[in-house]
Amino acid sequence: MKSEVDYLFLRTLDDLAEKVKSSDPYDLLAISAILRKLLLDGDPLVHQVNKIRRIKLFFFIGLPPDFSSQIPKISNWSIQDGFDPETGRPGRPTATVTMDGLLSAKILMLNRKIFTVRDIIKFEANIKGGIHAGQPKEQSEYEIDYAAKYISMFGERFSLHQMRSMGRVVLQGLSPLKEAILSS
Repeated sequence: MKSEVDYLFLRTLDDLAEKVKSSDPYDLLAISAILRKLLLDGDPLVHQVNKIRRIKLFFFIGLPPDFSSQIPKISNWSIQDGFDPETGRPGRPTATVTMDGLLSAKILMLNRKIFTVRDIIKFEANIKGGIHAGQPKEQSEYEIDYAAKYISMFGERFSLHQMRSMGRVVLQGLSPLKEAILSS
């Protein structure tokens, strides 16, 4: 018999799997709420279901190019679909990371300032309406919000478009935990 939190986790993953297939902007925004619930909230859902199982979770991600020699030339960049190695350009660098590595993965550079997976989830969930619709409060939120007004990918705000590849990476990384719950 599965616990309530196991059931919630499994249904949340099912919801995420449906949302990453969608092209509806509302569904893409909902991904930010799901990722926040799974990975960022005070006691993230992943930690709750993994307390007794203690499965080491790893996430396979696409990495940004090495900008160290190009910083004076490049000031803006976004990994977009390349964050998911399955949809990234062949030959792009990849890595297998822990959950902390996932959340701190660099996925955006604006005016030479780096932003992470955590930053984009929080922005979409807490500012753009995934959970709360509000105004930026921190400098980084202002910077992402300003850029989001001018940068789009396939007609979507760049940070919203990023949700799909982040969701796919999380689904893949959490699949061993899902299988452990289903087999218990």
